[in-house]
Amino acid sequence: VPLAWVNQPLFDYRCQFCNGVSKTLPCWPVSPEEPLEDLLNPIGTVVTNPNAADAPSISVQFKEYSQQPIIYPSMEKVLELASKEMTNYKEERVAKTYEQELNDIVERDPLAPLYEQDKTLIWRFRMYLLENLPSSLPKLLNSVKWYQHRDVAVCIDQQPVTSEEISATISQKSSSQSSRLDRDERS
Repeated sequence: VPLAWVNQPLFDYRCQFCNGVSKTLPCWPVSPEEPLEDLLNPIGTVVTNPNAADAPSISVQFKEYSQQPIIYPSMEKVLELASKEMTNYKEERVAKTYEQELNDIVERDPLAPLYEQDKTLIWRFRMYLLENLPSSLPKLLNSVKWYQHRDVAVCIDQQPVTSEEISATISQKSSSQSSRLDRDERS
């Protein structure tokens, strides 16, 4: 039963990791009427509850990994990594059976679950999908392993956002992937 919630960014406004930091975070209350999936919002506010005296709090301490600051890589570094990864990428020719299977996956209801074998197939033929089925972008983004920095770098380098609808889907899919990843890592 959720009692309260709070979000804490791992990197600050200077792109530095919270290295060796201890904090007490006043939490936001949970309303029993609010559905649980609405509470699990990785892109919700990172502002703590200003009513700290009456709010439940959680204390966190980030382990100190280094004496030097840990800096999130710049976009130039991410794109450089993507460029290196793409030079090693050899595009496979898509067989007719895979082509039909990819079409079926892309045409499925956006709310239908995307199984692991589907994600593997989508990622394997990502360049084909980007070139031939631009509507596959949301499914492609749902197939990215967000914890693997090389996949994310390649994805950032290769994604042509073409409409507001796709942009909204990207945001929804990547945030739901992040929350699933967070839950999986805690298990």
